[in-house]
Amino acid sequence: LEWAALTDTFDASSLDMLDGLRTTDGRAAARALTRLRDLREAVYDVVVAAISGESAPGHALSRLEEHWKSAVVSARLTFSEGRAELQLDAVSSGLEYPRHLLSLSAFDLLQTLPLERTRECAGPRCTWIFIDRSRGGQRRWCDMATCGNQAKSRRHYERTRPGERAEAR
Repeated sequence: LEWAALTDTFDASSLDMLDGLRTTDGRAAARALTRLRDLREAVYDVVVAAISGESAPGHALSRLEEHWKSAVVSARLTFSEGRAELQLDAVSSGLEYPRHLLSLSAFDLLQTLPLERTRECAGPRCTWIFIDRSRGGQRRWCDMATCGNQAKSRRHYERTRPGERAEAR
């Protein structure tokens, strides 16, 4: 719920309702969190395969499909401004609301993902995926302030570390 609040994807009243459900049934909340993490991993596996030019793993596609179908069951079909949409709310989805909303969003993203600009961060301990919107299309890190600076600092240290310069002569 803390992460969901940071994303600005979920309205505060829905998050308050989910927090109430969480405190009422901690076991159900733990199961919902486990399923949400499984969705995250399935999407990651599919996207990494796609940006590598490989076929998505069958198990990841199956899991993603299960999450998406679960979301569709809780959604309402609406039509406005000449466009059909699936609408979800915390009342119909309960503790599964974040997973349901993100499942539908992941499906939409996978249909429009610009694979030629989608990258996995080159940071050694980072697995974030990002869309490279830089002019030259050469971005390597999810964020220069974190992974980029760490990588550059590490390379600088390795080039200038004491003893290395003397041995190189």
